[in-house]
Amino acid sequence: MTIRGTHAVIAAVVVALALATGAAGSSDRTPGALAVAEKYAELTDHWGTSWDLLAPAQQKFIPRALFVKCMSRIKSNRPKAIRITSVRAATITVPAPTPARVKGKLVRVHIDYGQAAPSQDATVKAIPNGAGWSWVNAAASRAQFVRQNFCRLG
Repeated sequence: MTIRGTHAVIAAVVVALALATGAAGSSDRTPGALAVAEKYAELTDHWGTSWDLLAPAQQKFIPRALFVKCMSRIKSNRPKAIRITSVRAATITVPAPTPARVKGKLVRVHIDYGQAAPSQDATVKAIPNGAGWSWVNAAASRAQFVRQNFCRLG
């Protein structure tokens, strides 16, 4: 196992421990840590974890079971490493039946897949959630989430 592979395993353990102990969303969570945890969950098919980190306003209209079912259709290469490249303040619109504009952070991460695929950059929209942070999905309704993710219901 390479050093990068070891880092990916360590990241998985950190995310798992944080969620198991209820530390996700705790006061020591930063927007950067949220972005890395969300991207790692997304890229390793841990969709329940990704939903747990989703903005509560969006959890209200995207039930966990629907989120997991729809998103589980997405398959990707496992990352070798995910690192934060920038964090900047931004006013973020939280799509919902009643949209809200919230002061949050745009967190840019670099995802390295090693030899499996080209590296990529991604931006996670992070908003404050109590003492921690949550990420924002693009859907403003359950129907829009289903359409955007090509979900087959039934």
